[in-house]
Amino acid sequence: EWPVVSAPMAETLTGASRAAVQRNLAWMETRGLIREVTGQGRYRMWRATN
Repeated sequence: EWPVVSAPMAETLTGASRAAVQRNLAWMETRGLIREVTGQGRYRMWRATN
């Protein structure tokens, strides 16, 4: 549905805690499933890799 996702968006959509969302985003990023696209430390957004 969304081309990109932020941690707060994922938290709202899943009902998971912020810590769980951050942990899972980091896990997916290290495995190449998603890529952080803003290059910022805050207000980060991720998208699925091709």
